[in-house]
Amino acid sequence: MNQLTSRFAALAAEFQAAAAEEPIDLARAALIIAKLEYPDLDPAPSLARLAELGTRTAVVLQPLADAPASMRLAVVAEQLFDEEGFAGNRAHYDDYRNSCLNQVLDRKLGIPITLALGGLGLCAFLWALNSGQYDDIEGAEYRVLNDD
Repeated sequence: MNQLTSRFAALAAEFQAAAAEEPIDLARAALIIAKLEYPDLDPAPSLARLAELGTRTAVVLQPLADAPASMRLAVVAEQLFDEEGFAGNRAHYDDYRNSCLNQVLDRKLGIPITLALGGLGLCAFLWALNSGQYDDIEGAEYRVLNDD
């Protein structure tokens, strides 16, 4: 197997492992896809940037906890596009960096599907934060070891 084939096979295996998780981590999966263009990509900085965006957005959404989902989504969109400055790359729609989540986060510029993935990643983070997913970060480790 040549180097390119083995690299692609490793990425495919990494992507399949990420896709098999429940719920799927869309941001992580998008960053694995970005490794096609950026083989040495460390996903940690991009995931941290998404977490920072999520934290800032959670503060804005907190007073709207009982508001309809459509209103909360509008606030998320306003936060991403108006406050954070994300935009669609109308001048160079075909630029490959528009499809790589790491570059979209760095440049704040992308195509709608990548911007949507970023938004979905942000929403997933907010859901996890609001549903108590981070309340007991060590409990799941021990539950896996217990044979009830």
